[in-house]
Amino acid sequence: MTKLNNESINMNQNLKAVVFARVSTREQKEGYSISGQLHRIEEYCGSKNIPIIATYTPAESSTKGARKTFFKMLNFVKKQKAPIAIVCDKVDRLQRSFKEYHFIMDLLDNHKTQLHFVTEHEVVTKDSDNSAFMVYHMNIMIAEGYVRCLSDNVKRGMREMPEKGEYFHTAPVGYLNQRTSRHQTTINIDPIMGPIVKKLFHEYATGIYSLADLTRMADENGFRTIRGNKAHKQTIINMLKNPFYYGYMRCYGKLYPHNYEKL
Repeated sequence: MTKLNNESINMNQNLKAVVFARVSTREQKEGYSISGQLHRIEEYCGSKNIPIIATYTPAESSTKGARKTFFKMLNFVKKQKAPIAIVCDKVDRLQRSFKEYHFIMDLLDNHKTQLHFVTEHEVVTKDSDNSAFMVYHMNIMIAEGYVRCLSDNVKRGMREMPEKGEYFHTAPVGYLNQRTSRHQTTINIDPIMGPIVKKLFHEYATGIYSLADLTRMADENGFRTIRGNKAHKQTIINMLKNPFYYGYMRCYGKLYPHNYEKL
């Protein structure tokens, strides 16, 4: 990317700064905090004499969801008559994939916009040479690779959980997904739905009641699904067939014994 001094950055004295500082829930730590990013950006803009006219600080993923704040920022930049410097701490704060690339290039090519990355000491404009854009692209690729690596680690961890007797899905009705004092997750019997589910199993085991009877009985006893819906016949069938209640969980097409209390 292009390394510019104060004089070349401010060739157009009307240059204004729009700050974009992003952090996801996973990244709420020192160095990646919003306040840390803003401090570095404000110092940078002060040293370059670029006044800040707007600041956007979303706590959102750069790879999932609609990125509403990101596109709100882009639309704001488009409406400005003066040339705008979008100032970020690093490239990966702005984007971690190429899916928004053409939106950003439209700003550079048609709206007198510049990209300033503080920690990387880089500036990208429509007049940047090919090598500058190659470095910009490389930083996006590195950011995208980091995201893919995190995804691989999560998938690997999820594959290992059943072997340890840990369930990573939403617990079935009669149970609750809960956090422990150490901010870990566990599954406990729901004090309200648990006894109802247990009663339905006992009644079914007598052989006296039909599925219609059990469905009616479930409704009379206040049975509700995880989403708060009343029971239907298929709900009862799925419950009776679920091995979780007698100590096994179905993951990746196999049954694994789990560590949680049996209903």
